[in-house]
Amino acid sequence: MVEISKSDMRSANLSTVHKTDDKEMCEKEKGGVPAEYHPLQKTWSLWFKKDQPGASWVGGQKKVHSFQTVEDFWSLFNYIQPANQLTKGSDYSLFKENIEPSWEDAANKNGGRWIVTINKAKVDEKTNIDKYWLETVLLLIGEGFEDCLGDLVVGAVVSIRGKYNRVAVWITTTDKDATNSIGETFKNRLKIPTGTSIHFQTHKDAQHQTSSAMRHMYVL
Repeated sequence: MVEISKSDMRSANLSTVHKTDDKEMCEKEKGGVPAEYHPLQKTWSLWFKKDQPGASWVGGQKKVHSFQTVEDFWSLFNYIQPANQLTKGSDYSLFKENIEPSWEDAANKNGGRWIVTINKAKVDEKTNIDKYWLETVLLLIGEGFEDCLGDLVVGAVVSIRGKYNRVAVWITTTDKDATNSIGETFKNRLKIPTGTSIHFQTHKDAQHQTSSAMRHMYVL
């Protein structure tokens, strides 16, 4: 398991990486990644969805960029708008390469998502959406799940809404033990306040949801 702390990742920001000429870069590259860069175990893609009347969830998704090194991640993350500055109805999604942020994708259709809901009226410096989103992203790309559980995690979504915001981790399974283990890691990483629960909803239930009240399979 590759552990990448926030301080480690920030220390590898692209601003600290010296540019090299083409010849030197060609000599250092291996597998398409410059030798001085820090490769991630997987390639990840960032998607963006803006609230567009009449557009479906899938139709509104736009792939922004894919990355496979720590430096490329920070270059992207420091360039885009923070989540709390997005307009209502917008989403960022971070998914493994070749997996789309949609219920219908083969990797997602039999799984679900762990959801953290943030009431905007009760937000403080420990529960703001940018902090939760960053910690969630670092958990995913840093392979922060124990054993083989990381293979079951496919991505994460941050959703900006009217009275609340949400961060969710998407997984491929609904198996109780595996799902709850992933949920515990997620909850602990975000340091969710005592007395606050996170909820697991299957994608099938989400597809057939007819009201704002969610049906949850598991609660932690």
